[in-house]
Amino acid sequence: MQTITKVFLAISATIVIIVLATVIGIYNIVKTCNENEVQIEAYWQEMQNVNAGLVNKIKSSGKITANYKNSMIEMLDTYMKKYSNDSNLVMKWANEAQTLYPDASMWKDLMKLIESEYTSFQISQKDKIDVVRNYKRYLADPIHSMVASAFGKPSEKAKKIMDMVITTKETQSTFETGIMETVDMGLDSK
Repeated sequence: MQTITKVFLAISATIVIIVLATVIGIYNIVKTCNENEVQIEAYWQEMQNVNAGLVNKIKSSGKITANYKNSMIEMLDTYMKKYSNDSNLVMKWANEAQTLYPDASMWKDLMKLIESEYTSFQISQKDKIDVVRNYKRYLADPIHSMVASAFGKPSEKAKKIMDMVITTKETQSTFETGIMETVDMGLDSK
């Protein structure tokens, strides 16, 4: 085989290898971007599911607690009417009402439920934030960024989810103003 033919084959083989490596590299970058976006969206959906569970559980527990309160008020009204003209009211009340006092465990259970659900939501959001951070690091590489942007990555939907962190008005205000207010426990009687 002549030298010119060998050089031509070597150059052709090199070009084919470079093109294949480039195509495979581009494919892997786009695939990684897609996988990250799917994972980010999955965490977002998980956060929505956890939030819906939180709201529904609190509403259900609140209804039970409200029903308990209303039953207590009805019982108290009944006993007040029953004994309103009785001079031995205090003793009769003490004997019959021993089991009528509000059960504090109901409130404790409600608070545990709320705390558990908020913790679950916080964990889901932290996982989403971790995936977003890793995706942003991946896109920080100039070649990854160039290829990703050429293929429309990250998508508009992914960008919106990536930039969103669920927070409270108080937390948002603290980070906007740099001033942390004292937490209002809602115990003031007004």
